[in-house]
Amino acid sequence: MHVEISTIDSITAWFKTIKPKPANKSVQFGAMCEEFGEILRACGIRDERLEQIRDKFYHAKRPPFERTIDDVELLDAICDTIVTLVGFGYMMGYDVHGALNEVNASNWSKFENGEPVFNEHGKIAKGENYRPPELEKFV
Repeated sequence: MHVEISTIDSITAWFKTIKPKPANKSVQFGAMCEEFGEILRACGIRDERLEQIRDKFYHAKRPPFERTIDDVELLDAICDTIVTLVGFGYMMGYDVHGALNEVNASNWSKFENGEPVFNEHGKIAKGENYRPPELEKFV
């Protein structure tokens, strides 16, 4: 079995470029909640509680986690989530590998003059060279 790491390496490089020394992890947790909310909405489900959690983390000056993070437990959950989402995409009949490459290229197009641009919440914004991913061919 072969796992392609180059796209994951490129995504990691993208994050290292936008946040070489991440301090406030709240924004990325909020982004994760936002993306999961998009999954739910795409399936016809709206969860206002998830939207409230997203907003709580987007606007926090420091992470509002309710307890100390168990790093091993969190890393296990992150990896399980990646595996589960790839499996979900596969079960839906999507070309997840191709789509992920397309989204990664789109994310890199957000940069202006080789530099990331951020919105008021510290989330990466769409720069002047941004091109949205064309995902239709991967469905």
